[in-house]
Amino acid sequence: GLMIRYRHGLGGLKRLFYFRQDLANGSMRAGSPLLNFVARQGAPPVLLKSASYLMHDGRFSVIKNFILRNSAGIVQDPSGVPWRDLAASGLDLRLYGDYQGTLGIFSQQPDLRAAYQSGRWPAQPVDFGFGYLFRPSNTSIIVARRR
Repeated sequence: GLMIRYRHGLGGLKRLFYFRQDLANGSMRAGSPLLNFVARQGAPPVLLKSASYLMHDGRFSVIKNFILRNSAGIVQDPSGVPWRDLAASGLDLRLYGDYQGTLGIFSQQPDLRAAYQSGRWPAQPVDFGFGYLFRPSNTSIIVARRR
């Protein structure tokens, strides 16, 4: 892996870790070096952007469940953890932007569309692009936090 050390303003030293890793279940069994390392860091925040909808596939359930159990919070576009799993997680959820579907090569999330339309999670507007549909009018951001 790669560790980048930096300072934010006058604050203390921070560390950012980058790992190139196959996240499929076969490489991410319990006790894998990467999962052990991340678990020792406490409850890290997680950013998932343009994640190819991998965690929508059962072959990536180990990393998805690890993130849901161990992260302090998640900021993601719809390509990260599926909405159905976030909604069932007990995390505090907030929506930003608008979900208008995704690229045709990926699966749609009708439950996420329904969440945006329900009013239960009133979406706040965004004025920047994020994820595969990078225009502000197509941007959907989901923030999940521990209660």
